[in-house]
Amino acid sequence: MKKRRAAATIFRRLVEIDVRLREQHDLDAHVNPASLREALDLTTATIESVLTPSGPPPSIETVDLIAELLDVQLSGQQLLTDRVTSSSKKVASSVRRLSSIATSSNLAQQICMELVETADFTRATYSTLTPEGWEPQIAYPRQATSDPISDVAPVATSAEERCVRTRSVIIFDQVEAIRSSETYVVSPIVINDRVIGLLHAYQQFPLVADSDGAALLALYTSTFVTVNEREAWTHRVWMQRQIVSDLASELIHRSEVHLSGDLALDAPDFAHIRPVERTDVADMSSSLDALLTARETEVMHLIVAGSSNADIAEKLFITVETVKSHVKKILRKLGAVNRSEAISLYLDRA
Repeated sequence: MKKRRAAATIFRRLVEIDVRLREQHDLDAHVNPASLREALDLTTATIESVLTPSGPPPSIETVDLIAELLDVQLSGQQLLTDRVTSSSKKVASSVRRLSSIATSSNLAQQICMELVETADFTRATYSTLTPEGWEPQIAYPRQATSDPISDVAPVATSAEERCVRTRSVIIFDQVEAIRSSETYVVSPIVINDRVIGLLHAYQQFPLVADSDGAALLALYTSTFVTVNEREAWTHRVWMQRQIVSDLASELIHRSEVHLSGDLALDAPDFAHIRPVERTDVADMSSSLDALLTARETEVMHLIVAGSSNADIAEKLFITVETVKSHVKKILRKLGAVNRSEAISLYLDRA
């Protein structure tokens, strides 16, 4: 903001001195310059017109005006140079900071803020593409009334249309933009070979959107795309790992079911066990045990003893999913619809 005010002051002084110098030598007035850089170029042309080799020696008043003009020009050139130099250092830190963001949830808002606070644009906006054109989603700084981007023409106009078509950064500095005292650069956001949105960065008179601003916006757009693609790849890797983990769990579960089923070897005989928790399950019949596999009998004894699936899994060193599989088979073989009925049927037939 300070640099913009300084630029406006320098611009105004350049125009004032230029007018006085041209009037003093009966030169036609210049068309009002559209930017500080253009004002510097026009005042240089005025000095060259006044100090012609074939002309008379300049008066003291002319020399004083030219000296004053050169001094203001030096301030203007210094301001533009310092702006680029200081901006380069800040932008490098800004891009590193944005690149370290893990998720893209607030990335658009952060980039718009960095374009203004770090890259020295007046304001910035992020928009998504729609069938009708483009629709602004985020603006920085946020306006108290409507989003200022709504005042700019939709995608059917030249800048945005060329931006989407060519997938390149476009500088909008046409006459209508200069008259509104604001120019901008617009960059396409291309992800998975598709333009998903636009980034606009604006400059306020007497500074203008130029090739330097276009390069900065391209850099921030590239950072936006990089963070989004990195997040997408991270999600894909996580999904693949989850699939592999689920497959491994399923294989382990099937192996446990297979090994603990009809092929169970040297399974201990639990018919003689009398659980201390329940005295009514002490005299179970061996015929019932024959109906179930060794592992199922083992699970059934623990069910009757009041153990939960988690308790059974811990005691038998198997997974809860394996316990559930055994319980389903036990219910089917006993003709029961739930654990309570299974216990009742089991005790009745014991």
